[in-house]
Amino acid sequence: MFIHKYRVSIIGVFCALLVFAVYFSLPQNLSFNFDFKRFFPKDDASVKAFETYRETFGSDDDFLFVALESKKGEILRETQLTLLDTITAQLANIPNVRNVQSITSFQDILFLKQVVGFMPTIKQPAKLSPVAIPLLRFDSSFTNDVERIKKDPRLYGRLLGNDSMSAAIILFVDSMGFDTSVAFMDEVHQIISNQWEGDHHYVGRANFEREGKRIAIVEFVKTSLLSVALVIAAFIVFFKNPTSIGFSLITMLVALAFFT
Repeated sequence: MFIHKYRVSIIGVFCALLVFAVYFSLPQNLSFNFDFKRFFPKDDASVKAFETYRETFGSDDDFLFVALESKKGEILRETQLTLLDTITAQLANIPNVRNVQSITSFQDILFLKQVVGFMPTIKQPAKLSPVAIPLLRFDSSFTNDVERIKKDPRLYGRLLGNDSMSAAIILFVDSMGFDTSVAFMDEVHQIISNQWEGDHHYVGRANFEREGKRIAIVEFVKTSLLSVALVIAAFIVFFKNPTSIGFSLITMLVALAFFT
């Protein structure tokens, strides 16, 4: 019989295929994609109106909200705020980030009369020039600035937690594809986890896509291992010959790795 005659070679080929299949099934080699448009009905009037709105006014999910919790008491201490300012500056340098806001980068805009270089008249009044003034300065004004931040309704309870034990960083980002979003979140997470000792949380589309990929990989690994365990148990029950069991298992594993 052909299979019996060349069984060693056949098993060897299947073992080689199994090695390749398992390699490409490792979590770091898996790729998942989530197309949100698939969740919306086609040729629906509401969906078309929504798409028109986004084309006119822009997307409403172009942000990433980063919440940082302090493990060393109030976050309104110079060491903590200096670190927060450093993280804010590093996040601003990530590709696809348009703007970053935190309590250390927040600025007031004042319009001052520009009278230098000419004398204002009734026909040519003084011009108003916008001047950005940081709300927090790391100098002799630091203590007073911190007290003003605590009383500022634009920051307190928003970019600063009500208990002053947490702070937020808001990143405004470009529209990104799935792979770009995952790479973006990996870079953000690396900056946060390497420098911030307390807990941190993310909210935003990019994080949703990154977590979706992670959950999909975990579920794939769990279901694959469960399938292998159940099939092995079935083969042991129904087959007595070890060679038949081994050959059947290899065939099943190759099929599982290639087609799951």
